[in-house]
Amino acid sequence: MRATTIQTTTTQFTTGGANTSSSRNQIQKITNNAGTAKADNLHRGRTKLTRRKNVLSRPFTRVVVVSSSSSNDHDVLGLRGGQTKRRGVGVVARMTSAADTSSSSSCTISQELANLEQEFRDMLDPDSDSKPRAADVRAMRSRINALKREVANGNGANIIQSQTKTRAPDAKEIARKELERLREEREKLLKMRAQVEENERLKKKNSDKGIATSAANNVEPEHDNPVTTTTTQKPKPADERKARVAHMEAEKHKEAVNIGTVVMDDEMKALLAKEEQARKEAEELEASRLMAEAEEAKYAAYLEESGDFMNTNSGIRSGINDPFLDRAFIVEKLESELLENLEMQSDLRAIEDIEDQLESQKKEAEEARRAKDEAEAARQLAEAKQKAEEEEARLIVEKQQKEARANAEKIAAAQAELKAMEAETKRLQRLAEEKKKQEAVAPEASTTTIESPGSQAIRDLLEQKQAEAAKVRELGMVEDELAKREVAEAAKKNKAIREAKEAEELAAKKVAEAEAELKRKAEEEEEAKRVAELKKMEEAKKAKETLMRLRQEAEELKAAAEAKKLREQALAKAQAEEEALTAQAENERIEMEAREAAQAEATARGEAEARAIAEAEAQAQAEAERKAIEKQLRIEELAREEQAKADAAKAKADAEYAKAEQQAKKLQEKTEILNDDNIEHLRAKYEELARESEASPGARRDWAEALKIAGDKVRCMEQHSHGQSPKNDALWTVSPATPVPGQSVTVSYCNQNTVLNGRPKVFAHFGTNQWSNGAEQFEMKARTSAVADDSTVWFDLDVSVPSKAVILDFVFSDGNGAYDNNNRGDFHVPVAGANEMLERSRIESCIKIYAKLRLEREEEDRLEELRQAERTKLKKIAKVKAAELTAKQRAHVLFTIPEFPKAGEPFKLCYNPKNTTLKDATGVSVVGGWNRWNHEQALPITKLSPDPSCKADSQDYFSVELTSPKDAFMFDFVFCDQDGNNYDNRNRLDYHLPIAGGINSDGSKAAEKPMHVMSVAVEMAPIAKVGGLGDVVTSLSLAVEAEGHRVEVVLPKYDCMKYDLIDDLKEEKGFEWGGTYNHVYSGTVEGVKTFFIDPDNGMFKVGMVYGTDYLSIPMTDQERFGFFSKAALEWMLQSGRNPDIIHIHDWQTAPVAKFLAEDYAPYGLDNPKVIFTIHNLHYGQALIADAMNNCAIATTVSRTYAKEIAHEGCVNPNLHKLHGVVNGIDPDIWDPRNDKFLPQFFGEDEVIPGKAAARQALCSRSNLYNNPEVPMIGVVTRLTHQKGIHLIKRAIYRALERGCQVCLLGSAPDEKVQKEFEEMAHQLKQEHYNTAALHLFYDETMSHFIYSGADMILVPSMFEPCGLSQLIAMRYGTVPVVRRTGGLADTVFDVEHDHAKAAWEGMTPNGFSFDGTDEGSIDYALDRGIDMFYNDIDVFRKLQANCMSQDWSWNRPAIEYIELFHAARKA
Repeated sequence: MRATTIQTTTTQFTTGGANTSSSRNQIQKITNNAGTAKADNLHRGRTKLTRRKNVLSRPFTRVVVVSSSSSNDHDVLGLRGGQTKRRGVGVVARMTSAADTSSSSSCTISQELANLEQEFRDMLDPDSDSKPRAADVRAMRSRINALKREVANGNGANIIQSQTKTRAPDAKEIARKELERLREEREKLLKMRAQVEENERLKKKNSDKGIATSAANNVEPEHDNPVTTTTTQKPKPADERKARVAHMEAEKHKEAVNIGTVVMDDEMKALLAKEEQARKEAEELEASRLMAEAEEAKYAAYLEESGDFMNTNSGIRSGINDPFLDRAFIVEKLESELLENLEMQSDLRAIEDIEDQLESQKKEAEEARRAKDEAEAARQLAEAKQKAEEEEARLIVEKQQKEARANAEKIAAAQAELKAMEAETKRLQRLAEEKKKQEAVAPEASTTTIESPGSQAIRDLLEQKQAEAAKVRELGMVEDELAKREVAEAAKKNKAIREAKEAEELAAKKVAEAEAELKRKAEEEEEAKRVAELKKMEEAKKAKETLMRLRQEAEELKAAAEAKKLREQALAKAQAEEEALTAQAENERIEMEAREAAQAEATARGEAEARAIAEAEAQAQAEAERKAIEKQLRIEELAREEQAKADAAKAKADAEYAKAEQQAKKLQEKTEILNDDNIEHLRAKYEELARESEASPGARRDWAEALKIAGDKVRCMEQHSHGQSPKNDALWTVSPATPVPGQSVTVSYCNQNTVLNGRPKVFAHFGTNQWSNGAEQFEMKARTSAVADDSTVWFDLDVSVPSKAVILDFVFSDGNGAYDNNNRGDFHVPVAGANEMLERSRIESCIKIYAKLRLEREEEDRLEELRQAERTKLKKIAKVKAAELTAKQRAHVLFTIPEFPKAGEPFKLCYNPKNTTLKDATGVSVVGGWNRWNHEQALPITKLSPDPSCKADSQDYFSVELTSPKDAFMFDFVFCDQDGNNYDNRNRLDYHLPIAGGINSDGSKAAEKPMHVMSVAVEMAPIAKVGGLGDVVTSLSLAVEAEGHRVEVVLPKYDCMKYDLIDDLKEEKGFEWGGTYNHVYSGTVEGVKTFFIDPDNGMFKVGMVYGTDYLSIPMTDQERFGFFSKAALEWMLQSGRNPDIIHIHDWQTAPVAKFLAEDYAPYGLDNPKVIFTIHNLHYGQALIADAMNNCAIATTVSRTYAKEIAHEGCVNPNLHKLHGVVNGIDPDIWDPRNDKFLPQFFGEDEVIPGKAAARQALCSRSNLYNNPEVPMIGVVTRLTHQKGIHLIKRAIYRALERGCQVCLLGSAPDEKVQKEFEEMAHQLKQEHYNTAALHLFYDETMSHFIYSGADMILVPSMFEPCGLSQLIAMRYGTVPVVRRTGGLADTVFDVEHDHAKAAWEGMTPNGFSFDGTDEGSIDYALDRGIDMFYNDIDVFRKLQANCMSQDWSWNRPAIEYIELFHAARKA
């Protein structure tokens, strides 16, 4: 921009030539007379005219205006706080668009300088869409240099008004309004000019009335600035204006002289004053009019450039006919020509150069990126193709092996079952023979006892025989029941045999199909061989034909030669005879050589063909023999595999049979006491077992379960053990009233007032012990009444009381469907000694059930030990893989040779500073220590040397040779530059390398000292779980404890906890604090030592974990948890605990950090360092800010979420403390191989049948039709806006549109949202009753069914700190479909877009993801998953198995947390 100096004196105007110089002089002379202030505005208008039309839309960011000295333009932009530049400088620096206006906000000069530098870099960015003008670039540089000078002068902290762009109205509207304003001003000017002319007329009239006009006319006025006109040319409009002004000045002085010579009255004085005022106003208006004309010309030129205003000059002049306006338009035209010739040409050339350079750079960058993308795509395609081929081959082999193994197992099982059935059949035959013998003896005894009823001895014998007969009948009933069971088992075994035979037939069929396939392939090979032989024979035939043709050609050549010879002889008869003979001999020789050559060639060809045919035949025969041998070997190998599988199945069956026999033997040994008839012995055994059950928690649970089952079994009979029920002798009677086991009893029934009234026949249905042994039906005999007029009818029945009967049960009927069952209460009567028998039954049942439960528990413990051993093995493997992955991810920075250094041995440390904060360092050194910096031996600052041999593909590595101490287990170190001023300490965590084989001086293994970690939380799974926080507290504690450290948890003692899941709960020593007594309890939760604080003030006896803010009680959640946070520290102090780490979680226990620093560290609790974990930043940000200020290390639950919250005010000031660690899940809790909720256990090698069974259970529980041909989409979530409920709704309908099935489990804390989903569920039930089910409540069993039975799980959260649903779902082989945010972005890798990201984490892609929040975004991800299911189900099943194989446990996160614990201790 320019600076224009305005001259204040009036000069004579002279015309010049038409060249550029004269034009500039004309403009300068005209503008000089316009006044200082208006010249500034005119200059701005002139500058605006020179801009190209495309500049109007270019966005600039700064407007700085320094005003001239005009009284109208008095706004000055402050460059420093409270200061302004002096007026009159006349500089205008404008960098704005016609489409933008600005509003001011304050910032410092330093901040403004940084902003301008960033904008300047963006302006010059080759990838930017807008192309800057050279003038804009120069202006921006000038502004930056000016601000740099201000900063250099020490004014960087002063305040400057920065500009914030806002959109201005349309340019056309601005121009229209401005033209209207100019026209209005023009009309005012015309009116004022008319008034001036009227004043001049009045003045002339008054001058004619003067007294001394002649003398006054000859007087020359004296004034400071006389104006003369020397030109004889016709004046231009501007000259006319100057002349008119000069004339007015002359007239003024002349009138002053004339009036001064006369005596004026009061009227003349007033007139002169009015004239003087009018003259001043005229001068001001004249200057304003000139300025208005210039402004109008400016906007007219702008509109003319924009093409929106036609015939601008004529439009403006239409209402004005004045020579002043003509001169203004000439000025504007000259300005346009001048500026276009001088400025725009250079600007355009500069812009074209910049554009060409930027365009070439952009093309080069695009070509490089395109070449790189093509190379990467080709490489990925090759890798994917190779992996697909390898995976396909592996799956084929596994499928064949699995089928063969299953067939062999079925065959072996069938054989074992057949043998068992034969043995059972023989045993049943023996039992039947014995029964027949006993039945043959029983009638004889019965007959004998009845023949002599009069004798006492015979009566005793009769009672004895009757007891024996009852026992025999009871034995018969038992044997009948056993026979029924054995027949059922035989039928079951027959069915198993049939299935085994079918499996065997199926296997034989598959073998036959395989043999047929091999035979077909052999036939195809034979056919190919025959075709090859035919082809070779055809080639041989062609060779023979070629040979014959050559021979014929040779004969033809011979004939031609003879003919030629004859012709030559005829022509050369005159020649000498000797020459003729010589020629003939030569011809014969040539002919003979040709014949011999042809014959030799044919012979050689024939031999070559014969050899080729023989070789081909030999090769084909060898190939056939090789294939036959391979076929035989394959058949033999298959047979061996099948035999091995059969042997293994047989061995497994034998082992299971032996195991079953052993368990039966153990059960029999444990229940031998039941054969003892002495009730006292049973009671003694019962009390002994009760005492033994106190030995372990598992035994206590078994005993409690046995007591419950046994009590339930006899409880129903106990209510009938006190007498006949119902007690109504008019309805029924029993004689004797108290039946005796082993004797007969007479039952009488009267049907007069019952539903059986009038029935000719009555049947009694008889059973015992609450119908436990079924019922028998007997016809009752009608009794004849002894009274003639008695109309009542009684029916009688004699039945024998079984020896083990306690309660006799009866129901009466007519045999045709009408029953009298005492209003569903039945008829009951106890036998003699019923209470004692019930007590015995209860004790026997309890002992028997307890023995069975103990055997089951022992077996379960054994299996759990095996599973634990397997899990331990997998954890070790996972740790090794995690260490390898960590080393791999760190290899671009450092590595060692060898990879795992050993104690007492040398190793090379290789380091690449180019990938660290020391990338600009010229030299690198290392400083370190051993054993977490606690070893007495330290590594001083040691210089590293450049070492290109570290890596062949990099020349940037430095290395140093080191030797570790013999008792080292860890190498701790950091790097620095050669001056020791800058360090690379891995973001304050330092570098650590494990050292293997360290031995202490006493011979023990060198190992890390365990830390004491105290976790203070308000949730803990499974006893007080509300969200993911409870899972993290429990799982992380177990994982850290598994690494050898001591972990304890402090929790409020809620009255709503699941106390049955706490082992060894007992009260410890409490403490007085906070105006109340605080009880302390201890227990074990999932193997973690846990302490519970229970204050007497009732803060945690409100029936909930959260939610007291909405209750009528006078306390809030913040008050409750704040009290608990300080109580936990008080308990630590009073109980003498001083842990190494206190781990606090979220806003609930965030106050612990501040309380510890201010109130407890100075008074003895000074050892702990605080680790603060942010699980969700949505709540309690003020408390989180305090915790961030006072903690040593802060973490959050994923790396991406740490980046997302970095700008938050409660986090940003302490951002250097924050680390992201992805949560894990407990693989023991979420384990499809041992999930008690699942109908079938399964692993990654059984994903198809396992998930099929789980899906069937899910559909059955959800009342859906199971269609395995379509995908099942699952959702398990809280229905809140955070979880993306609008996307969940969209996904449900989209899935139904694609033919899928959908199952949702979740509830909404917001009643409005809950109602919306209830209405949606009702609508789906009407329209999609077979394909959609919404369970709007929490059901743990249903959650396991959805995680395992669904094909895809949907997690479209708006924000998600970590998320556990996708991790649990992948554990069960369910593919996640997620929105890429927080922990979802760190754990789900898209199958199409995240191959490199997954490879960095040592994994392969495992799901589908999207970024947006609209319907199209979620459709994009969901449709790709559905398409894969429909179009390539095998690939989809492989993806499910891949999800199951990935390790998302706490193995790696626990190691990261332990590193952070050590960093906190060091801090």
